[in-house]
Amino acid sequence: MRNSQATHVDFGFFKGAIPSHPFITPSNIDMILETNNHILLGEWKRDGEEISRGQKVLLQRLSLLPKFTILVIYGFSNDKERHIDKFYKLENDTLRKKGNGEKELKEYVNDWFVKVNQDRPHIFNHP
Repeated sequence: MRNSQATHVDFGFFKGAIPSHPFITPSNIDMILETNNHILLGEWKRDGEEISRGQKVLLQRLSLLPKFTILVIYGFSNDKERHIDKFYKLENDTLRKKGNGEKELKEYVNDWFVKVNQDRPHIFNHP
């Protein structure tokens, strides 16, 4: 996190803001990367932490959009320590394991970046 003082936003105050659907509240996203109009979105969960029903619906619907890649990463990273366990790609309502650990996550992100920029070879000539 670039700002170690940033805290998690509690969106509970939104309950009732949409009277016809009083329990709908916004969701936060832990990781987002955009390149060449493609979006890589990552939701991080600690051991034992569940994805809420609303967030699950949101992630499933986003995964159906063209040019969206949704990852669910089990682990954490803060300014003092980091542990990355398994990570999955959400595909058609199914989590498919893509790797384990920091090295494999970085490789996955790089492979995604290269793939979605195949039509832009100049992007790889950055100093």
